[in-house]
Amino acid sequence: MGQAYDRDRPPEESATQDRATQDRATQDRATQDRATQDRATQDRATQGRATQDQETAGQVRDRERPSRERATRGGVMVGQVREGLRFVLGDPVLRAIAATSGLSNVLFVAANALNVYFLVETVGVSAATAGLLFSTASVAALVAAAVATRLARWLGPARIIWLSVTVTSPFNLLIPFTDKGWRLSFFVVGICVGGAGQLVYAITQLSYRQAVVPRPILGRVNATMRFLVMGLLPLGGLLGGALATLSSVRLTLSAVAVGLTLAPIFLILSPLRRQPLRP
Repeated sequence: MGQAYDRDRPPEESATQDRATQDRATQDRATQDRATQDRATQDRATQGRATQDQETAGQVRDRERPSRERATRGGVMVGQVREGLRFVLGDPVLRAIAATSGLSNVLFVAANALNVYFLVETVGVSAATAGLLFSTASVAALVAAAVATRLARWLGPARIIWLSVTVTSPFNLLIPFTDKGWRLSFFVVGICVGGAGQLVYAITQLSYRQAVVPRPILGRVNATMRFLVMGLLPLGGLLGGALATLSSVRLTLSAVAVGLTLAPIFLILSPLRRQPLRP
């Protein structure tokens, strides 16, 4: 019956049904394509958000890493400073060297802040003469640097440290007695002998430090010594200017000379004097 009915159906009705079927198939394919596109869009959006989250987390880590590294380096540096300071203050010889060097440097800076003014204004020499007198100290420094090693071999590497400043520092007492004429020689002898002794002392105490300090902490000890010694230098100029203002330049230079003469007392009282062959 059905087959007969289909054969009897008009052609127009069959064509209409075929087109409707095709339209539904087309709509179904379009719906499937849109669904596929929507899923792909959602997947890309999800991946994009995941990528952004990863980039954000990476940026946060990058910002936090320098802070952590700085904190780590800061902690290590503080520990190294403490280790160097503990070694210097725990060694009686290095402690004495630091005290003598610090006091001597402060007093030398105080004197240097006043020497030119002393020669030109107090003594009354010309600026050219003052420059000439100061140039003699450079010659003495060259000679001292040349003979420092020989003196260390002759007297001993430890003995030369305290002898170099103990013997030469009192010559600074001649400087306040400087005046015109032949007494200008007081200034020359004072700065040449006193400065040469300080240079020999600086060379030999550094050699001693490099010989006795364990190599793994030598850099920390050297840094500690430089901080303790050089950190006081700004006080020297202030001290010289303040004392000269309160009294006079000549009297201030006398006080500085006395201080330089007494500065080696820390070395004389240390084990360094009793161990001339060390190290």
